[in-house]
Amino acid sequence: NQEDWTRLLTETAEDAISAGQLRRETDVAVLVFGLNALVVAANTAFILHENPAVIDRARAAVTRVLAADATDTDQ
Repeated sequence: NQEDWTRLLTETAEDAISAGQLRRETDVAVLVFGLNALVVAANTAFILHENPAVIDRARAAVTRVLAADATDTDQ
C-alpha cells in the first residue's frame, strides 16, 4: 500500500544519508514526496498514453532529483 511504499522510500533515503550517498541536510520528506510524485506521474502517463518513452523520462527525472542531494563522490 501507499504507506508501505512511502516508508520504504523514507528508510532507503535515510540509509543513503547514513552511508554518505546523500547529503546529511537532505530533507527526506521532500525527497520522498518528489520521488513518489514522479513515479505516480509516470504511471499515470503510461496508462493514459501507452507510451513507453514515459518510463525513460521518469528514470531521467528521478536521477536528476537524486543527484541534487547526492554527495560529491569525487572526494
